[in-house]
Amino acid sequence: MPLKKKKQSGIQKRSSADVLTSRFSKRRASSEKNQADVNHQLEDLARFPKENPNPVLRGDKDGRIIFANAACSLLPFPDCKQGDILPDRYRQLIAESLDNNSNYVVEVVGKKHVFTLNFVPIADAGYVNIYGNDITDRERTEQELKKARDEMEARVKERTAELMLINERLNKENQERLHTEKSLRLERARLDALVRMSQMGEASIMEMGEFIMEQGIALTGSKIGFVGFLNEDESVYTLSAVSKNVVKECQVTGDPLQWHIADAGIWADAIRQRKTLFINDYDKPYPSKRGLPPGHPPMSRFMVVPIFDGKKIVALAGMGNKASDYDKADETQIGLLLHGMWQHMKTMRAGEELKNYHNELEHRVKQRTRELADTNKALQQEINKHKNTEENLRQTRDYLDNLITYANAPIIVWDHDFKITRFNYAFERLTGRNARQVIGKKVEILIPEDKRDEALKKINRTTLEGERWEVVEIPIQHVNGSVHTVLWNSAIIYDPDKNIPLATIAQGQDITELKRIDKMKDEFIGLVSHELRTPLTIISGSLQSMASPNIDPEDTRELLKNSIESTQSLAAILENMLELSRFQADRLHLHLEPVNVADVAQSAIKKLKVLKTGHRYLMDFPDNLPDVRADQLRVERILFNILENATKYSPVESTIEISAKESDEMIIIRITDNGKGISQDEQEKLFEPFERLGKSEGMPEGLGLGLVVCKRLVEAQNGWIKVESEIGKGSTFSFALPLYRA
Repeated sequence: MPLKKKKQSGIQKRSSADVLTSRFSKRRASSEKNQADVNHQLEDLARFPKENPNPVLRGDKDGRIIFANAACSLLPFPDCKQGDILPDRYRQLIAESLDNNSNYVVEVVGKKHVFTLNFVPIADAGYVNIYGNDITDRERTEQELKKARDEMEARVKERTAELMLINERLNKENQERLHTEKSLRLERARLDALVRMSQMGEASIMEMGEFIMEQGIALTGSKIGFVGFLNEDESVYTLSAVSKNVVKECQVTGDPLQWHIADAGIWADAIRQRKTLFINDYDKPYPSKRGLPPGHPPMSRFMVVPIFDGKKIVALAGMGNKASDYDKADETQIGLLLHGMWQHMKTMRAGEELKNYHNELEHRVKQRTRELADTNKALQQEINKHKNTEENLRQTRDYLDNLITYANAPIIVWDHDFKITRFNYAFERLTGRNARQVIGKKVEILIPEDKRDEALKKINRTTLEGERWEVVEIPIQHVNGSVHTVLWNSAIIYDPDKNIPLATIAQGQDITELKRIDKMKDEFIGLVSHELRTPLTIISGSLQSMASPNIDPEDTRELLKNSIESTQSLAAILENMLELSRFQADRLHLHLEPVNVADVAQSAIKKLKVLKTGHRYLMDFPDNLPDVRADQLRVERILFNILENATKYSPVESTIEISAKESDEMIIIRITDNGKGISQDEQEKLFEPFERLGKSEGMPEGLGLGLVVCKRLVEAQNGWIKVESEIGKGSTFSFALPLYRA
């Protein structure tokens, strides 16, 4: 189409070639500026591994270092620089990671630091990224916890020894009470073992095995014992603990810690027959008895008790050379101890979420230990004063009642007809029912009706079918309708003389919150994968398209725009995740200085305008607004997150207002949008991790981290943040930061 000529007065007319040359120059200048912006963004992203305070390196399939940042000098390598060959162990992990396309995590002791190294394969590129995480503080904390636990165990053993001396004096003074005292002492020992095992939350398998073996020997009156575990297919048994006198005298050749069940002697009948083995006359002939190894102490009688997880035998304990025959009461005691050991192993796998629970339990144990010492002291004084058998027995029963009633873990007892006979305070808190409401009623009233049949089948196996220790999940319903998942273990209490069942005792642990956390983690991993994949896909696709021959310049600019927007989106996601990670790891370092909020707001708005969402931004700041005492980069992060949310939930072309004022030694910044508004229920959860608006169809998606990061950063700078909103009338987010005072 020919150009239209216009008359110009006093101005020299330009030729068509001059006009085209001018336009081309402007477009080229604009393109070069856009390319510079992209290069700047990519340079910022490339600096991230180098500036990471934790080790980051990359190795090829031959174990040669392709990249290593400065923090790699903390690792236990002679050198850690580009071109070096990694030690054999790490080269093997790189090869396996690439071959299997799988992540591996190992722990290494570096130079004054302890790290976990996460091997992440990039199979298509033929190399592995290795990310380090400093866990020195966690290791130090675990060592301190172990030291405190050892000291606690020593004090508990000391208290136990004192109780045994008291019981010995009671037996000498009143022989006619021997039978009754024996029964009460066994019951007290069982409950005490449950509480003590609960406090050993971070004990190792070997420590737990030795503890259970020693307690089993003491409780059953045995001379020797052993404890160990079965492998997955129940073909190999591995000893965890064995009596010192057996190890000292026995001259077994080969590996004395592992035994193949197919070749094992009579003790393995407990596994083959899948029930407790009683041998009360070892000199009698038995089909599977193969004799003792050279140097093994003589045997008179022994008992071997298996423990089940579902239908699988997972652990085994044996006791030997008791002065009298082994019976069901001995089986009950060893079974409870074995169950506690297995429960400990499963609890360890639950992770750090149980630490608070264990700390609280340890506090309770200390408190109960002190109360126990006071009670025993008072009991001894009464014995010396009155020598009254009935009074002594009553006080002992009161002590046992109090131990059950005030235990931190929920404990319940029911009889053979499934009627509840005991219901402690912890169970009252769990269900919202008091003991008066449930005593005499059947245990099924605590279980939700729609899950009752399945749960009662598990309870029946304990009470009626003789399975004395089984770890299962039982749903327990609160009176308000909420349902808690309880990890439930139980055992039958037998009459020690008549060997008949008297009742069933069960102990629970509420794992509802742990299940919720596991579900939350799974959802978060899925969200992160989705949120990071989208901008990376756009960037990759745009760059590949730009590399195509004969691409139109206009298309190139559009692709560059898409890449820039996706790069900024990716940077915002990563920055929010890093800020939250720093806060949770207590590594959020603030550079507090005088900050002009108006300037920071302008900078945040400038970054948002690059996204070209079509929104208008209206600033209302006083000319003489004082500075705040804050970290400028973190203030910009707060404003960017809130403004970005406002653009997501506000109509296109709408206005977003940003204002500020001084009040009570604080500067209050307000951001108001014209979106759909936020309900009261959503407002209460808005600043919690992973909580997102827009979960309904057609609304924006996201990780739900932006407002969480805002709350953490504002409060870290001695400020506050809140939201005011009404459905259909938009929302106003306000946050305050302290004034800067020289």
